Parts: sequence; structure tokens; C-alpha cells
Amino acid sequence: MLSSNINGEFDWVKIVWNPIVPSKIATFHWLAIQGGVQVKEFLSYRHCLRDSSDDKCVWCANYVESIEHLMLHCSYSYRVWSSLFNWWNFNWVIPSSIVDFSIEWNNGMNIRASRFWALIGPATLWAIWLARNEVIFNGKYTCSTIIASRIKIKVFQWIVNAKMCPSHQFYIWASHPWELL
Repeated sequence: MLSSNINGEFDWVKIVWNPIVPSKIATFHWLAIQGGVQVKEFLSYRHCLRDSSDDKCVWCANYVESIEHLMLHCSYSYRVWSSLFNWWNFNWVIPSSIVDFSIEWNNGMNIRASRFWALIGPATLWAIWLARNEVIFNGKYTCSTIIASRIKIKVFQWIVNAKMCPSHQFYIWASHPWELL
């Protein structure tokens, strides 16, 4: 994939392996791009599900749980993404795949916003995955608004640890993040 990335114009290493993003989250993002995340579609293909009807999305139960559906196209995921885009006062068109998401996510922002924005994408993918696992393994559903709030907090922790802004600016981050640019 590194050699076939839009004629060498897209630097996967720089985007996916951001030094501020924890390695387990960057690894998850990379696995999602590679199609290696064990969503129900993956498990069904490997004959790991009891019944073929078990491959439906845990939130909407209308579609096969593929990585694209789970992370981008499910109505639950869409609400998480919409909350984050509203927070930044941005509009967004949902990409068709995780690869397209990764490319568009990191190319669509100006230089100043991208230093924060590059962290929000992987954090959101990870948070959606954790929320999905809470449903499957613990039967616990979490509101998409709470997931979006957790993402804001987690990314702010990374930003503070990377010394991109001081910790006392959380209120600004949570309400008007563009003011930190």
C-alpha cells in the first residue's frame, strides 16, 4: 500500500503513524485501512459466526457490519462524526471507504487546523470501535454525544502531553477549538 498510494503522492507513514497518536490507535487505523479489523463481515468470511444473520451492525441491525459501515456509514457513527464536525463548524461528505477517509481527512484541512484535526480522525475511529465492543461484549450502549465528548477529552489530553497547548485551555478546546490555532 505504501508504494501504490495515488502515484506516491500520499504519505501513509506520516498520516497513520502520527507520533502524538498512541501506537495502539495508529495500529488500529492501519488495520482498518488494510481490512484487518475483525468486524462481523470479516468474522463471517472466516466462518467464525454461528449464523449468517449474526453479521448485522450492532447499532442499526440493517446492514452487514463492515469496517466502512461501522466507522462511516452507520447512523450511529454518523451522529458521532456530525457532532465533531458541528463542534468545528465544518461540513463533511462521508467518504466511501476507510482509505478515502484517511486521504481526505488529512488533506482537507489547512495547515494550522490539521495539527489538531489529524488527531481527531484516528481518535474517533478508535472510540467508535470501543463503543461497538461495549455493545457486543457487555451489552452496554453509549449515546453518540457521550462518545463525541470522550473524543474531545482524549484528543485534548494528547495535545497537552505534546505541549501543543496548556491544560488550562480545555474550555476553549471544548467550545471554540479554532481559537487555539
